[in-house]
Amino acid sequence: MALPLLASRRLFSSFVFRGQPSTLSSNLSLVRIRGLHGGSLSPPSATLPRAVQLFSSRIAFSTAAAEDSGASQTLEGRYASALFRVAKKKNQLEKVYGDLESVRNALKDSSEFRLFVDSPAVSVQQKLDVLRQLVNRYKFDPLTGNLLTTLVENKRLPMLARVADAFDAMYRKEKGEVKCLVTSAKPLSAQQQKEIVAALQNRAGTQARLIIDYAVSPQIMGGLVVRLGEQVLDFSVATRLDRLQSQLLAPL
Repeated sequence: MALPLLASRRLFSSFVFRGQPSTLSSNLSLVRIRGLHGGSLSPPSATLPRAVQLFSSRIAFSTAAAEDSGASQTLEGRYASALFRVAKKKNQLEKVYGDLESVRNALKDSSEFRLFVDSPAVSVQQKLDVLRQLVNRYKFDPLTGNLLTTLVENKRLPMLARVADAFDAMYRKEKGEVKCLVTSAKPLSAQQQKEIVAALQNRAGTQARLIIDYAVSPQIMGGLVVRLGEQVLDFSVATRLDRLQSQLLAPL
């Protein structure tokens, strides 16, 4: 059962978008959406075709392009790939990337926004109305707006974070960037980090621009677990012990 419209306004009146100043039209690092509670939402459109356009300009982003592109990809990868190709063709890659970074950060930081995205209790029309206001308020690119609309209409909005993550990976690949996550059992010294950077740069290639984050997880017991792009290099003590245990339990 859909939430009453006024209730949905109240519930989602405090979404928080975080991002770099350059990615938000307001040029603020923290923006709180106000005015949904008690205010009037934009009137819904009379008809809602399968690929609704939020703006007067026609943008070639449709459900078919997302569903049919790259049969070997995941579904979220198809949506991201369709958006990436059109954004690149229209020279809007940077703008769309910035929009989706704001969305990704909002999903991480705001439990209310995650509830709005995931909840089946909010109707399609209510989601379209709220997202239309967000798109207009933060001056998202029409392509970003069309992606959000298409996901809502196809009842796939809960995969928004995965679509944004897939787009992020494509963007970084386009820019020659490789995201790395190095997990250790205890904090690494500056010298250890320096040696790891050199080893990862050698593996990724001198042309790659590494974006490295470090995490600490005592559960790995020792050694390292490295995620280099899509590769996972597991040199942890815990994994070695698991493998040894499997070998010992294997029948002779």
